[in-house]
Amino acid sequence: MHLESKKWNDRKGEILSKRNERERVALVLASKTERAVSVPCDSGQYTHSGECCKECPPGEGVVKKCGATQTVCAQCLDSETFSENYSHTEECKPCTQCTGLMRLETPCTDSNDATCICNYNFFFNTMAGRCEPCTVCPVGQGVYSHCEHYHDTVCEECMDDTYSDRESSLEPCLPCAICDEETETQLAECTPMRDSVCYNPNLPTDIPTTGRRGPSPPPSHISSCIGSKA
Repeated sequence: MHLESKKWNDRKGEILSKRNERERVALVLASKTERAVSVPCDSGQYTHSGECCKECPPGEGVVKKCGATQTVCAQCLDSETFSENYSHTEECKPCTQCTGLMRLETPCTDSNDATCICNYNFFFNTMAGRCEPCTVCPVGQGVYSHCEHYHDTVCEECMDDTYSDRESSLEPCLPCAICDEETETQLAECTPMRDSVCYNPNLPTDIPTTGRRGPSPPPSHISSCIGSKA
């Protein structure tokens, strides 16, 4: 009877000892968690032991997520992979490749993705989600705003003594030529689609009439008049 009582007391002591150990561990963990909560944790996540999960900085990606152990980060490969943000979950992401009608504007680095824009003479149509050819302004209209990646060419009607005599996605309306009242005769007035035509009868007959864009052959009736006088 005495022996059985001793065994029971030993067993009771063992049970109490284990319970005390569990309570001690729980108190330690609770204490760590309280300390962790009292200190700001940017990631908002904690390891199993109550430690704030570390965030990988830009230029590094997560290779092992936080949980049983602390976050493990690794450097992204320049021109191949990148990471733009602080994160405890994101891996390095592959760099964007500029293909088709897109060209590279800024290269990919370990902390920034590549930037692609449309090729020259194309713009990005946000509605269609693709690059499309820039509009060419017709004769009688000039370029008000040049075509760029985010918007198409903007054309305007040539007015107020300006003209455009060719299709273009680059040239604005040009000012009309003004004939010299003392030496030149105006053979044709300026219109939105052509420049003024000025003629100087005092110049040699082999020098053609001129406009804003340069020499042009004289009208046939002028040539015939010059021929009959000769």
